[in-house]
Amino acid sequence: MKGLKWFAGGKERREQAVAIIDEVIETIGDKPDYAGLKQVLHSYRTELADSRSATPYILSRMSLEISEVVRKNQLALSPFIEERMAELRKLLAIRYGY
Repeated sequence: MKGLKWFAGGKERREQAVAIIDEVIETIGDKPDYAGLKQVLHSYRTELADSRSATPYILSRMSLEISEVVRKNQLALSPFIEERMAELRKLLAIRYGY
């Protein structure tokens, strides 16, 4: 998450999320075991790119669905993909200046 400030808005978070998702999709490649995860990532990448809803809402739903797919398919993620997933979860952390 290079250059993302704690007070970053939805646009910055969305752009960062799309970049991370692209990296994960590229890393997964054509591995058949990861087809479900790849489909979920493509779906949410499209939704983020189209700005259909608020970014935190999209990221929250995406995080839940990714967790479900990984658990359901008993996927063993590589350290690189785990790191990227952690970065996606960090984008959900919105801090308010109170």
